[in-house]
Formats: sequence, structure tokens, C-alpha cells
Amino acid sequence: MKLFRAIVLISIVVFLAGASWFGYKKLFQKPSKKLFRTQKPERRAIYRFVNAEGKLEAEGTSKVGPLIQGTVSKILVKEDEEIKKGQLLAILENDKGGDTDVRQQKALLQEAIFLRDYLALNFHRQEALYKSGQLAQDTLEHITQQYNNAQEEVKRLQASYDQAFFVFNQTEIRAPHAGVVLDIPVTEGETVSPVVSPPSVLFQIAKDLRMMKVNLHIDENRVGDVKVGQSLKISVDTYPYKTWKSVIERVGNFPVIVDQGSQKQFVAYKAIALIKDGDCCLRPGMSAHAKIKAGKSKNVLAVPGYVFQLNTAMLTHVAGQLGFTCTPLDPVQKKELLKQKSQCPIKTLWVAQGKAFIEKAVGVGIDDQAYFEICSGLTEQDEVVHDVEQTDEMKALYKKFLGGGL
Repeated sequence: MKLFRAIVLISIVVFLAGASWFGYKKLFQKPSKKLFRTQKPERRAIYRFVNAEGKLEAEGTSKVGPLIQGTVSKILVKEDEEIKKGQLLAILENDKGGDTDVRQQKALLQEAIFLRDYLALNFHRQEALYKSGQLAQDTLEHITQQYNNAQEEVKRLQASYDQAFFVFNQTEIRAPHAGVVLDIPVTEGETVSPVVSPPSVLFQIAKDLRMMKVNLHIDENRVGDVKVGQSLKISVDTYPYKTWKSVIERVGNFPVIVDQGSQKQFVAYKAIALIKDGDCCLRPGMSAHAKIKAGKSKNVLAVPGYVFQLNTAMLTHVAGQLGFTCTPLDPVQKKELLKQKSQCPIKTLWVAQGKAFIEKAVGVGIDDQAYFEICSGLTEQDEVVHDVEQTDEMKALYKKFLGGGL
């Protein structure tokens, strides 16, 4: 019985001692801190996107302006009205007094034609007399000159009549094609002219509002990634949860200066895409936001972008604390590698091998701003260092010189 009690007592003492030690460790002793973290490269799909901004425009939009100077007498259509090709849209008045100049030029032309025809008959008669020896040569030459002058006068007056007729016809503004009137930026009584700068515009007409053109501005730093045929998604502020799919139809070569306000500008190049909008939700002039799929790589080795931002000084200090060796790339070699311009640019990162940190140069492919494709320099088994902790000594040093830690 005494032995049993002794065993129970000893068991209680051991339990209490273990519980006390566990409580001390849990409540009072600081857990050991791992001074660096690693992760292995992973296989994933990476899609490169280029973001661009632009404006919507109705495909096939035309600006109809005057070919003569005049005053808008009548406007015969309204905005948003559907029109047919050749339909009369407006009438202008010019300083020629309607068709008065046309009638005057026509009368002068007809008079000249009658005279020419009379001189033609006379010329043929006199020519026959000359050939029979009944008319002197100088007389025939005089008659020939009169006939030639009459012919030239008909040509001159025909040109004047054609010009007057053309001008008169330009007082009637007709639709160049069927469509919808988008805008009428003039009013009745307003004077318009084709020679002012910018030229007067009477009407803007869209062929079909169900087909929109997107005029995008691609930043000069990303235009090399954008190619004809690439797919993209378009959104507008009016419908933030709706997108339209399209493809790049054209990428321009002429630079455009885009003003972002507050004296901020950047150089861009124009790219064009078309959107089919059967519901007619979109409107010309809306701001468009494009996400262009500029490249993709599937099942490739990849690392997150922050592994390239590792603080080398902190890593070196941690290596000293842990008794690790730290092997950076040769500075000259590293500079030359980073300057290389090839299909796979070079970046550097650190890997942990045993008790050593080793800096490696890796070839990178496309990125989605979060992950980078690794083309060369790493394997799936490499332990890539992605984070290091500040030690107490480093915190004290930062506090001394900078007034605090990082």
C-alpha cells in the first residue's frame, strides 16, 4: 500500500513539473525566430496584360462639311434621326442669288453655241469655195480664225456654266451614306466655309451604332508587346461589370502626346479595335478601358516578383548570425549580365544551399506583375530566399542612425 502511494505521489510531482515547464515555455520564453524564409519555384500559367485607355467612336463616322462659303438657310433633319443615302440634310445660301448665276451662264453658253454653229456652216461653205478657186486664201484664213475663236469661247463658257452649276448644287447638302445623325454643330443663319481652320462641319453621321471603334493609346514602354490579332477586353465606366471582347485591328506608328493633366504627359501610339454592340449600350465618346492579352506561357517555372527585391545587406547580416557563407556574383560579371538585351532578360536572386546563401543570375520571360517566368538558372528543387528578418542588433543599429527600424 505504501509503495502504491509512493508511485502516485511521484507521478503527481512529475506531472506538475512538466506542466510548470510547459507553462513557462508558453508564457515567458520567447519562441525561436527563423531569420529567413525560402520557397521553391512553382509551375503555373502566366498571362501578360497591357492596360490602355481610349475613346469610343462609331465605326464609319463621317463629317459632312460645305464645299462653298454660305449661310445655313434650312436644316432638314434632327440629331439621332436615321437617314438614307442622298437624303437632303440642309440648304445653304451663297452670294450668287440662288440659281441666277446658273441661268446667266447657261444663256451665255447657248448664245456662244448658236454663233459657233453659224460660223461652222459658213466655214464649210467658204472652204468649198476656196478649194474650187473662187475664194482667196487670206479670206479663208480670216473665216477659219473666227470659227476657231467661237469654238474656244464655247469651251470657256461651258467651264463657267459647269462651275456655276457645281456651286449651285453645293447649296444642297446631302447624306453621303445611310446612317444616324450624331451631331449637328451648326444652326440656321450661321455662316460656314470650307477654307476656315478648322473647316466647318455641318453634320456627323454614323453608319451603324451597333459597331464601335475603340481608339486606344498604348504607352511607348508597352507598345512593343502589342500586336495585331491579340485579344482584349473592353469596359466602360457606365457599365463597370460588363465587358466586350475584341481583337487589335491596327497598331499605329505615329507618336501621340497624351495629356494627363497637372502638366503630366506621355508618348503613346494609337491602336484600334472594333466592338460589336448589338444592344446599342455604348455611345460615341465614352471612355474605354482595355486589357490586352499580350502574351501567355503555360506550365512554366515561375517565382513571385518580390524575390528580386531582397535586401542584400540584411541577408549578409543574417548569414553572419547563422554562421552561413554568403556568395554574391562577381560585380563586373553581374553588371554585364544585367546589361544584356536578349529574349530572356537577366535578373538576380538568392538561393539557400545547406549553410550557404548563393546569388544566382536567372533568365526571365513574361510576367503578370506578380509572377515572373523563369527561363534559365533555376530548378524546381532550388530554395529561393524571399524574406529575411531583422535581428535585434540590426534593429538597434537602425534605431541609432535612423530613429527606428525598417
